[in-house]
Amino acid sequence: MHSSTYHLELLQLSIVTSFIHDIIRPSTTWNAAELLGNLSSLLNPNLSPPPPPPPTTGVPHTFDSIQEVLSTDVTTSYFLSGSLSDSTIYSPSCYFSDPFSGFSGLNRFTSNLSNLSTFVTSYKTKLLTFTPSPKDLTVTSRILVKLQLKLPWKPTLNWVWKVTHFIEKNNEGNYQIIEHKEEWEINPNEGIAQCFRPGR
Repeated sequence: MHSSTYHLELLQLSIVTSFIHDIIRPSTTWNAAELLGNLSSLLNPNLSPPPPPPPTTGVPHTFDSIQEVLSTDVTTSYFLSGSLSDSTIYSPSCYFSDPFSGFSGLNRFTSNLSNLSTFVTSYKTKLLTFTPSPKDLTVTSRILVKLQLKLPWKPTLNWVWKVTHFIEKNNEGNYQIIEHKEEWEINPNEGIAQCFRPGR
């Protein structure tokens, strides 16, 4: 096995370990994802360059236009691919969090998802609910996610991901998402078991 490939596989395994720890307590999955991206570039110079930073300015948005964009993106699994149909609905400093960690910055979010995708073999998603709330300025989605990790025993993860987008109107009257909060509907013990259970 080529040494660079070997080292990347070791790093991928360490990220999965961090992901497992995330189910139990705070950890550094996102930091590991950033490290994976940096090392991938160093060890494999022929890899495609990382995606450019997403644009954050454009036509002013309303609450309705934001929910229309989100209704499209949740069906195309943006939260796994990092591909956004219109990134201008997000504030450049939007805060992204899961149950145990978080960070600010849209560019960091899309870059990390691009890195994480390198150890996901395949995935399927099904939108369960999509709930806009103009009164609260939130849009909440629940998505059933099934994905297989790129590890020798091919574990399959399968649970419901809940994402709430918090929207704010600025002084210019433009609406943007200022927080992206992710929750996982799964028993911690079952989440750990899925990570170690051999897939097909």
